[in-house]
Amino acid sequence: MSLTEIILEDALKHAKKLDHFFKEQGKVIGPLHGVPVTLKDQFNVKGYDSTLGYVG
Repeated sequence: MSLTEIILEDALKHAKKLDHFFKEQGKVIGPLHGVPVTLKDQFNVKGYDSTLGYVG
């Protein structure tokens, strides 16, 4: 397995926002609130590279 984009700092910032929201509102934003995920690089995520799995 290889990773093309590692965005741990962004993930931690987002997790802190979710923690704050939960603390203030007492509810989650959606069914996957706070669940970490990994996406294949074929999915376009704004601000990050995607390759669609093709050799350049």
